Amino acid sequence: MADKFKDDTKFASKTFVFLKKALSAGEKQKIFQPRGPSHFTDGDWAYICECSGDIANFKGDEKIFLKGETVFTHNFFGGLILGHN
Repeated sequence: MADKFKDDTKFASKTFVFLKKALSAGEKQKIFQPRGPSHFTDGDWAYICECSGDIANFKGDEKIFLKGETVFTHNFFGGLILGHN
């Protein structure tokens, strides 16, 4: 959460309700998409996710805005872990 909102649990709850909507919104793309869609809006809320890489090695960041103000940011990364037999 942005510093301005980090101690506001009610606002954080509203933010994560919106995040859940964003992550489940839209159709899955044919390209690798580890989080939500690249863009999603619902009223005054907006979600943007930028990601690079593929399932073997990816990184990205997502942001949530309320009325144009950044209220949440999240950087993520991941990839495949292959076991050796």
